This record gives sequence, structure tokens and C-alpha cells, in this order.
Amino acid sequence: MSAVAAEAALAPGAGSLTGPLAFLTPLVASRAGWDDPEARLARALTEDDFVLHSRRVAPLARPSIAPHLEVLLRFSDEERTLLPPGTFLSVLEANGLMARLDEWVLAKILYWRSLFAGRSAPVFLVRASRSALRRRGFAAGVEAEIARYGAPPFLFCFEVAEDEALALEPAAREALAAVRKLGCGLAIGSFGQKPESLRLVRDLQVTVVKIDGELSRRAASDPASLAKVAAIARVAKAMGVLSIAEAVETRESRDALAGAGVDCAQGEAVRPIVEELVEIACAYGAA
Repeated sequence: MSAVAAEAALAPGAGSLTGPLAFLTPLVASRAGWDDPEARLARALTEDDFVLHSRRVAPLARPSIAPHLEVLLRFSDEERTLLPPGTFLSVLEANGLMARLDEWVLAKILYWRSLFAGRSAPVFLVRASRSALRRRGFAAGVEAEIARYGAPPFLFCFEVAEDEALALEPAAREALAAVRKLGCGLAIGSFGQKPESLRLVRDLQVTVVKIDGELSRRAASDPASLAKVAAIARVAKAMGVLSIAEAVETRESRDALAGAGVDCAQGEAVRPIVEELVEIACAYGAA
């Protein structure tokens, strides 16, 4: 089975909705208006009610790099309102439905990638959940799906947040190593918060570092933050790693980050539009 999750960090814990997770059922029900959120989400997996959107990553210092798209997961309810992942992912996790969602996400991306009609496809940045990485057969499932669609592995870059990467269990580290061996990329999100950050790049064979949004926001006004960003960008280049600044919200921040040597950025100041992934795929694949 494929194992991919998008965007949001999951609440800790798994199993039935009891104990510390018991509050999730009424919480999700009240936010989404469902009487039985577990049954509704299980049905959504068979009725295609989840939606993948994408935020484009904009080049700053290296305009010739391959385009990158960050994949974002949403749920489309009965009123066609798009609900964010924080509304439903924890319930899926607690009810053992994440494997099915992971498979759905990867299959959708691979299908839409086939719409590019011979044109250069972007690299898809996809969040790998902790439960996916712990699941036996993670890399084998990814390999099987990629082979089924005939997609180059390097078009997929699995993202793990820095704090999660520092706390990975041995089985999760082995899963990431296996995916890297397939030829897929690995990104570390919220990068630069901890002194051990650079060790992760070497140990996990990271291909992309996504510089923490707080550092990005302070880069234009705080010399210490700008110096730290410049050091990250410099080391990333020396190691052949792509640097992407997260949460770039102002033109001043964008210009400061570009001056510091950061390769790319994402956020309101560069590419604010979040588009449905199928629309982007069709646009890239258009003759």
C-alpha cells in the first residue's frame, strides 16, 4: 500500500477514539456538521470527497530550477465547503484510515502527473505522516505505485518537519532511507529551529530544506535572522541541497531572502494562489 499524507502534522496517538482522543468525535462533528464523523470520512474515501490543492514554489536566486509544487489536502463537504486537514486528519489517524488516504493521495498525484502530456512535470512536495513512516511496507508501496504509473521517482519529494525528523524512530528512518534509495527526494520543513538541523541533512540525505517561516519573516528586519538564513543557504548550496523559504509574506522579506542566497520561496509575497492540482496539471500539460 502507498503511504503518503499531505500538509498537516497529526495529533499523537492512534487506535480507537478513547482516552485522550475521545474529544475528537464531538469536535469534528461540531466543526463539520456531521453526526458520525468516522463513518462520513470512511465514505469520503470511496466517494472521492477529498481534494488536492497545490501551492507553487517560486524561484528567487536560481530561476532555472525545476518547478516545485507543494501538495495540500482538503475535504469537500456536502455544501462543497473545503475543510482544512486539521478538521479531519486526526480522526482518520485514530480510526486506522490513514493508509487508505495515503494511497488515494499518491494515486491522484500520479494520475494527474500523467496529464502533463510529455511536458516537464514539476516536483511534488508531499508531507509524509509519522504513521505512514512507521507503517511496514511504506517504501514498497511507494515503489509499486510509481512503477504502475511509470513515473520517475525524482518527481516526488517527501517532506518531514524538522522536530519530527529529529525524533524519528529507527523504523521511520529506514523507511526514509528506502524511499531515497528509490530516487525520491526528501525535504525537511521548518528547518533551522534547532542546532542539530544540519546534521539531519547529512544523515538523512536530504535534498530540500524548507527554511522556518519565523526566520523568513524576520529576515528583513533582524540581522541575526538574516545571517542565519544566509548561512543555511550557503551550506545547502555546498551540499547540493535546494533551499526554500517558508511563509514569505512581504516584498521586503522576499528581497532579503533572495539577497541571502535562498533558492526559492513560498508564501503570499511570491505565489499566493492555491490552485486545484488537476487545474495545474492540465495547464502544465497543455500544448
